[in-house]
Amino acid sequence: MSLLSRRSLLSTPLAFAVPVHAQALTKLTVGITAGSGMLPPLVARAKGMFAAHGLDATLTRVAFVGLMPPALLSGTFQIGIGTAPTLLQATEGGLDLVAVCGETRMTADNPSASLVVKSGSGIAKPGDLIGKKVGMTGVNGIFDQLFHRWLLDQHVPADKVQIIEMAFPTMHDALRSGAVDAVAAVEPFRSRMVEDGTGVRFADYVAQIGPDVLDTFWMSTGDWARDNTATVAAFRTVIAEAIGFIEAHHDEAKAIEVKETGVTSPFTPTFATAVKPADFVFYGEIGSQLKLLQDVPKPDALILK
Repeated sequence: MSLLSRRSLLSTPLAFAVPVHAQALTKLTVGITAGSGMLPPLVARAKGMFAAHGLDATLTRVAFVGLMPPALLSGTFQIGIGTAPTLLQATEGGLDLVAVCGETRMTADNPSASLVVKSGSGIAKPGDLIGKKVGMTGVNGIFDQLFHRWLLDQHVPADKVQIIEMAFPTMHDALRSGAVDAVAAVEPFRSRMVEDGTGVRFADYVAQIGPDVLDTFWMSTGDWARDNTATVAAFRTVIAEAIGFIEAHHDEAKAIEVKETGVTSPFTPTFATAVKPADFVFYGEIGSQLKLLQDVPKPDALILK
């Protein structure tokens, strides 16, 4: 090889010679919660999907979805899991938050949330909940609002049912000890308390309200999302690929769930990346009905295009 050729080779830009996967990744902090609905990001991390799309993602769990808005505004997270009531209330309060990607939906043919009553409680019909204590994650949050809507549909006075706020992982012990008479549970916690006899699955209350209800989605501050569209697009692609992996490799995905969380469930949520304006209209009507919203934000403005 001539000296000129060697000099030409040595002067080749470093980026040309370095594999794509070795280039710097975009750091991304993501806020998640407990439950089987968090399987896509866990699968994405385990299978290297974030890195494959240029993201160095850190997943951090918080106890309640209601903690996400302040965490996003402070910059603790760039993207966090959210629910429609949380986003609607934050937006009505003047915060600039938008949905950037869907995650889970609650469907009648695959109900993910149920009211579980303590075994031997004697609760046999909705009216029996009067005077009882119900464990709920996030007062005025998604399950609380949907539960109150269900109580209205069942003609049960909501003010006659005592709501006790607690995180999903604590519900099992609370029900077993008698601290509460019932809990609004999701997977994998629902299956565990039913399988060991602690509780009885009493009502799939969300499915009784609507056949296809938005559950969780990913949200961010509007400013960050609009300034980082490429990162948002990569994140959407990762979540979509992870959902596809779960569908195609269900057993391996569930094994990842066990490894990442220490628990598993026979239940797999309905995952979907789409978020529609009609989803927010549905929750806006409930929020208004419960007098939790005064001025419902325009649904189109709540979704990053």
